[in-house]
Formats: sequence, C-alpha cells, structure tokens
Amino acid sequence: MQTENVHNLVAVVYFGVEHLRAVNEHYGRRIANTVLRSVSMRLSRLMPENATLSRVSGAEFAMIITNVTSTDDVEELTVRMRNLARPS
Repeated sequence: MQTENVHNLVAVVYFGVEHLRAVNEHYGRRIANTVLRSVSMRLSRLMPENATLSRVSGAEFAMIITNVTSTDDVEELTVRMRNLARPS
C-alpha cells in the first residue's frame, strides 16, 4: 500500500491461527486463549519498531508495518513469523 506520501509505503499482513477452533472445542476457551497469548507473544518478539500487531477477530491477526523499504523484507519477516508461531 502507499500513503499520500509516495515515499511512505505501508504493508498490511493478515494471518490466522490454524486449528484454533478445534483446540477451543476440544480443550475449552481457557486453553485456546492460552494458545492465542502464546502465539502473539512469540510474534511480538520479531516485530520491527515500525509495526503494530492487533487481534482482528477470533483467531485472526493483522500487522501494519509503516515506512516499508522493501517488499522482500516484509516477505522475509512473515516467513520468520510463521515459523516462530508453529508449535515446537
């Protein structure tokens, strides 16, 4: 995305936590919420200073990155975040 200032590029990354509904149905909301907190804490460790992470709904998150210098950097960040969010 591009803002009114042609030099200020913004990236929006939208992603969800897979199988959260199954966790919620099988183990209950308390465990599902623990999973969400764990995933969000892991993801926040990788976020650059120019990014904001928000829970959009249920199991979906959105990250907005301002002052993007390279789409390759955003793609690399999303791959790193996906790998970090996976269960160990």
